[in-house]
Amino acid sequence: MKRTIFLFLLILTVLISPVSAQETAENLETDWRILFQSDFSDPNQTLWPTGSDVSDTTTIDRSISDSTYQWSIQSAGGQFSWLSFPAVERTAGYQIAFSVSIQLPSYTPYACAGLMLNKQEDSFYSFLLCNDSSYGLLQYHEGTWDQKIPFSPLQSYEQDQSSTIRVEISNGWADFYLNGLLLDTYPMNDQNGINGIIVQPLTSDVTAISFRDIRLEEAPAKAQETVFADNVPDSISRILKMLKNKDRIDDIAGSFSSFPDQELSLAQMGYSEKMDLGISGQDYLLQSDISWKSAYEKPDFTNSGCGFIFRNENEYTFQRVYLSLDGNIYLSAFRNGTEIPIMTYNYGTWSLQGEGTLTLVADQAKISILYNENLLGTIHNASWMADGSTGLVVQSGTNFDFGTSCTFKNNQMYVLN
Repeated sequence: MKRTIFLFLLILTVLISPVSAQETAENLETDWRILFQSDFSDPNQTLWPTGSDVSDTTTIDRSISDSTYQWSIQSAGGQFSWLSFPAVERTAGYQIAFSVSIQLPSYTPYACAGLMLNKQEDSFYSFLLCNDSSYGLLQYHEGTWDQKIPFSPLQSYEQDQSSTIRVEISNGWADFYLNGLLLDTYPMNDQNGINGIIVQPLTSDVTAISFRDIRLEEAPAKAQETVFADNVPDSISRILKMLKNKDRIDDIAGSFSSFPDQELSLAQMGYSEKMDLGISGQDYLLQSDISWKSAYEKPDFTNSGCGFIFRNENEYTFQRVYLSLDGNIYLSAFRNGTEIPIMTYNYGTWSLQGEGTLTLVADQAKISILYNENLLGTIHNASWMADGSTGLVVQSGTNFDFGTSCTFKNNQMYVLN
């Protein structure tokens, strides 16, 4: 089947951090039992269709050779195509896993492929691996596409090589892997829907994609972990669960709250202005959709920006993270007025005006930074920890007119127990 999907894939920057967003920790040993496997060793098999398939603006030629299921697809309308796994008998209450090895074109033509999950009458999820070295999770529901995991850069993707993606669903969560490494997680129930493989060409060029070793497995369910309260948004629970799985936070137990939109501006070059939120603590998630603007076209880009103050003991001793107009995120500690740089993450290029979502997650000596819900990295040895107040901050890089302005919207906080 085919339907048009529009993917807006950004040029993804290389991230530098002491602990990368995808690390080498593999999934724990589990007694998986194979329910279905296709290794395509028999070119005469009849389970998967071969030959030509032409409909609307899409032409697909499928063949099997060298133990690979090869697709040549051309779609003038940017349509995706999918094939379902065969129906199998499953054990009630067990966790389920789907995996497939995919080889995409080397760099061009641009394309994505992956797994279709839990297809119901008019909805499904699509976990995609793309040859711009990114991955993402989309949901289709009643004619609308929604990004559930924003397309995120992959540090371990190799062009012109086969990559194995895997999804494990248990206790209302799906964990996503690439070549055995945990990438991400998202709340998802196993609804015993239709599952399969999916291909998405992103140009009108003929695109060659091949599949190997398709598997469907089951295992006894994992022990139930902490359950988030009903008022916790999926985007927040996904970040916390992902960080817990990657050992970036110790536990996910806590409480959620939100606070009103705020605006800050300052026209005093080299200075900052803080707004206290009236919340104290040491360990929590803090997230805002931030818009920034400079009144002057040549500000001090590095020292202009918007962000958070946290673990604030007094005017001179605190920690700060902010989105700078130079395209970087700066994480620092201040002790008795002296700034101690901790880490710099690149999120894009310089701009006088822009917007993005900044997320800070502090848990004892671990501090994680996310931009647009993509994990940039984690500091594991932030030795200075203290309870303190929490606030917003504007860094001014110009004296002209209103200076540097910041708008903070969709402000959310999750205090870790």
